Amino acid sequence: MKYEIKPLTNEDADYMEERIDEFDDGILPPEPDAPEDEYLVLMAEDNEGNPVAGLAAMIYNWGQLDDVALWVNEAYRKQGLGSALLRKAEHIAKERGCYLSLVETFDFQAKSFCDKQGYSVCAEQDRPKGPTCFYMQKRLDRDPQDNMPDSSSSQKRFEIKRGTDEDADFIYDNLDEFNDSVCPPLHGYIRMNKKLVDRDGNMIAAIQAGIGGWDEGYVHLLWVDEPYRGQGLASYLLEECEREARENGADVLFVYARDWVADFYRKHGFTEYGAAEDFPKGHRSCRLKKLL
Repeated sequence: MKYEIKPLTNEDADYMEERIDEFDDGILPPEPDAPEDEYLVLMAEDNEGNPVAGLAAMIYNWGQLDDVALWVNEAYRKQGLGSALLRKAEHIAKERGCYLSLVETFDFQAKSFCDKQGYSVCAEQDRPKGPTCFYMQKRLDRDPQDNMPDSSSSQKRFEIKRGTDEDADFIYDNLDEFNDSVCPPLHGYIRMNKKLVDRDGNMIAAIQAGIGGWDEGYVHLLWVDEPYRGQGLASYLLEECEREARENGADVLFVYARDWVADFYRKHGFTEYGAAEDFPKGHRSCRLKKLL
């Protein structure tokens, strides 16, 4: 190997993500009226202005509401607040041109809640250790009435308004506290981010990967600069990731890949366990795994 492997910096990761976005948009450009990426935060407050529930999510220019994080204070659960927040987020996303909503939830979290909101499972991530994760999807372009904001009493008793980045941190902190209390992880997240540099120190390939708290490995992003493709660099980085994952106790490696790159992982022993259909439009977003 004539290239040197080094740790990936935050600046490297930002550059890598930009290049991958450019590559994906080159294969499937967003539609002219597609929404700009937007970080959406909604908060519900009581009459005294105290936060009692919140939602954080992303609206992406491929027309989806994604990365939904929903939290409701324990004292205010089963009062319709979660439904009101999710329907409000869906309504905003639909107004922005989104046709699909994607959520993920553990078996101890909100699977039945998502079922009631019209979501269906598109992938079920079983893990040798730890909880099962469900990836779920819902079309926002099928029934207009199904995506109007909830008009239950909770909508009237609590004010739902736009939140801030600090509100989002508050939501994530409370979710983490709840998750850890119900199903504590075995350890913290282990990063395995690497890059390949040439003799001049230029980054020519990189991988973002890690090991979750229940010894499950993830490949988040894998990139090779165009002049260096077809030389086995992606395979080399993936094999290094698998080796390091095994050394750190991981027993499985998961990856989320669009259909135009999923075959690369299949050739390296990954098998599909589910997919979001017609996402992006006319394509599939595949969930794949490999036992280590």
